[in-house]
Amino acid sequence: AMYRYHPVKIDIAGTVESIQKINADLLYKCYNTFYNLHNMALCIAGNVDEEKVMEICDKCLVPAEDKKLEFSFPDEPSEIVEPRVTEKFTVGTPLFSIGIKCPVYTGKQMVKMEVAAGIILQMLAGPMSPLYKELFDEGIINSSFGTEVFNSEQGFFTCICSGESRSPDEVYKRYLQEIERIKREGFDEKLFEKIRRSKYGAVIRGFNNVENCADIMLESYIQGVNAFDSVEFLATLTLEDITKAFEELFDVSKAVISIIENE
Repeated sequence: AMYRYHPVKIDIAGTVESIQKINADLLYKCYNTFYNLHNMALCIAGNVDEEKVMEICDKCLVPAEDKKLEFSFPDEPSEIVEPRVTEKFTVGTPLFSIGIKCPVYTGKQMVKMEVAAGIILQMLAGPMSPLYKELFDEGIINSSFGTEVFNSEQGFFTCICSGESRSPDEVYKRYLQEIERIKREGFDEKLFEKIRRSKYGAVIRGFNNVENCADIMLESYIQGVNAFDSVEFLATLTLEDITKAFEELFDVSKAVISIIENE
């Protein structure tokens, strides 16, 4: 519903037909093209012996030809494809995802907008938001409801909320109404500060986990930013920054809903 040309619209698993065409030659071609040292970043965190790590790497990682890969993505229009799509499946309760197609960013600007978008989604529809409480108290949503920023420097950035509901179109309507209300009245400053501090604390606590540290290092390397940039953005983020990002990201004309209905 959201992307017309970008390959993010294609199911990662492919189709039954495309999977049936996979053979050993294709697997080896993919492996030799992508899975080599020239296309690899290794991030290690924890109390380790660096020399021992390098020794293991030199032993296990096989030298390979640099294929000098080039990635090309089609030009994607800013407009959505269609505002509503549905499919039928055997489900007890209809499943839905609501997304907004946003501008694309790179580098530090992408990290900053990702941080801002995460806070905005929590203020709009997170557990501490008025909208979440209203919908939950009315039984329109349940605890499966959640929000997500789904983005990449490779040409896509979306703000998503999803869950289960017997009235997904009602959720969609109320969500868009809340966006328009915030644009008129502005965000609650106390709620913003509460969510910002909560997210800041969660990020700081995450550095206590060595696996999480390695994940952050890898993601930052791929994005070409510093592993601590998101911490800095959270520490210095203001309500004015959030308001500006909200105007830039949350255009209701770029909103879509996808629903899985019971057969």
